[in-house]
Amino acid sequence: MNEESTSIQTASRSAQDILLFDPISPAWARDLKSAVYASPEAENAFAQALEAMKKQEKGRGDQEKEFRRAVGLLILGRAREALEVMAGVKADLPYQGFFLGQAHSQLGSLEEARETLEKALEVTPKDHDVRVAYLELITARHDAERIAHELEMGKHIEGTPDWYYFRGILAERKRDFETALDQWERCIDLDPTHQKALFRLAREMDRFGEEERALELYEEAVRLRPVHAETLMNLGLLYDDMEEYVKAERCFRAVCTKEPDNWRARMFLRDTQAALEMYYDEDQEKKEDRLNKTLRIPISDFELSVRSRNCLAKMEIRTLGDLVQKTEAELLSYKNFGDTSLQEIQNILRQKGLSLGMSREDIPAAIDSGDEGRLELGLGSDDPRNRPLADLELSSRAKRVMELLKITTLGDIAEKTEAELLACPNFGQTSLNELKQKLEKFGLGLKE
Repeated sequence: MNEESTSIQTASRSAQDILLFDPISPAWARDLKSAVYASPEAENAFAQALEAMKKQEKGRGDQEKEFRRAVGLLILGRAREALEVMAGVKADLPYQGFFLGQAHSQLGSLEEARETLEKALEVTPKDHDVRVAYLELITARHDAERIAHELEMGKHIEGTPDWYYFRGILAERKRDFETALDQWERCIDLDPTHQKALFRLAREMDRFGEEERALELYEEAVRLRPVHAETLMNLGLLYDDMEEYVKAERCFRAVCTKEPDNWRARMFLRDTQAALEMYYDEDQEKKEDRLNKTLRIPISDFELSVRSRNCLAKMEIRTLGDLVQKTEAELLSYKNFGDTSLQEIQNILRQKGLSLGMSREDIPAAIDSGDEGRLELGLGSDDPRNRPLADLELSSRAKRVMELLKITTLGDIAEKTEAELLACPNFGQTSLNELKQKLEKFGLGLKE
């Protein structure tokens, strides 16, 4: 039976059937996970089924059923409950050590997970899934030399997607990023659903300024279930940098729903919501400011004939704002104001994208398309180093890093080196390039 038909068969069966009747193994757990996360409805039905199993009276011979329920809880991300149930199972069942190690690992109890998985490896030294679970722990805690040793011990998984995934981590630890990217690409070529490889490759692409590829990989990763919180966080930050604030908010909110105690997600959610409001408010404010500056321009700033100027003065029309409220008929009805004067007035207004008889609602759109060059204000600062951080108009990610470093002026930034900035979390080559380009506009650069 090929992989596609197996997937279709798994999807057509209920998670409850797989939980209760298939032989216990890591492959069984993967099939169960696929069925559970096939849809939100399937996930809810499975959670209810586990609650129903909990309420059933326990008798002799129920040890295996309890263990199966514990694995179900583990798949739902309820590792603490799963561990409590597993502790009460005294029967000798297949892969107990493997699932117990997974539960400890989910809870961050890495030493207990290591001890448990080492015992599981003694029982099944050539088992692919047990070896992969153990390698996950080793890569999380040890250096390149130890990772290389454990990969050598696990030569039986060579050529699989997991093999290339861990080879990528080994290359990353050696700071051989080109090889790391190549290994993760090969992993994804073999298994496009390898979530961890998708995440690592996307993270590195983002760090090296390949935002489009990073976005593609992150979006592919979040289509897989269950979605990892860190993937959603990084995708949210990427959307935020692209000023896709609605999408960013959706990512951070999803993490907050899944992990209410995740303070980073809460912080970024607040920032994104503020950016949404600020984006709208700043846009409106700029339009209003430009509008008011235009309407306040005195008529005396323009070259007009004496007749036209005197007529407008007698009509108490002193600014462009006064003028646009008048219609052609109103102006022509005034004594000594003829077609020549009207033509002069219309030429002036046309320079600013305005016309006679405009309503207040018509004016902002007209000004947006008109010539605003004369309305721009000077920078008004002798030394660019004294300018505030806000003058750079940085992306949200770069701005947050500046705030963390307590940078308030362009002079503060100019005292930082590239290495100092790149060492900050979530500040990669893209943010660095953006910062350098914007500093150059003020004749500044980073410290050598």
